[in-house]
Amino acid sequence: MRDKLKDEKYFRNYLTKLQKEMSIVKYPGYLSTLFFKTIMAKYSIGENVASLMDDYNNMIDIFIKSFDKEMTSYDSILSALSLSVIFNIENIKKLEIIIKESEKYNDYIIQFLFNSKNYNDYNVKWEDMLPIKDIIEDCKNNNKKEAEKKMKSYLDNWYNNNEDAYWYETHKSKAKIYFGYWCLEAASLTYLLDLDDSEYLDNQYYPKDLVKYARENKTI
Repeated sequence: MRDKLKDEKYFRNYLTKLQKEMSIVKYPGYLSTLFFKTIMAKYSIGENVASLMDDYNNMIDIFIKSFDKEMTSYDSILSALSLSVIFNIENIKKLEIIIKESEKYNDYIIQFLFNSKNYNDYNVKWEDMLPIKDIIEDCKNNNKKEAEKKMKSYLDNWYNNNEDAYWYETHKSKAKIYFGYWCLEAASLTYLLDLDDSEYLDNQYYPKDLVKYARENKTI
């Protein structure tokens, strides 16, 4: 188990619920979300990261087909890009083709995830992502130690800073809607920026095994 808030029985039941939903859902955008939740729940329960690849591929295929430049959320885009950094960097190019039609494309963090070597210096559209821009800027200025300190602080405050997110406090719900709390942008940026994560390795929201997988498989 990687998650500390629920037990294996809970997540097994939750995954069964997701499978039932997948068999009847008609809307592709929601189906992509169900695959995302499946990935997160399987990661929470402790499954091998490599075994999540099929669910990831299904999620991305449907995400691309169902993308709506107006309706697809920033969080969904950030999750798709962050997971692609970990599992298959080649999908970043496919995602850029569709996402560039959205106003969310002109965002500093999104631009960096599209091309961490040569990105456009846009502003950050969502204020709670400003610390991430600072982390990237520190690395650009050869100050990784400061970037690592800021990433630790970002993770320490990540959950409380997301009280408006749809998943916030879902672990308290009587319904089975909790899939785990994982800060995917911390994983993708730690990998892309080659940060030393030893100071925040044990943070409960940091998906360290995703970073380990990416580093072992050299996804970039």
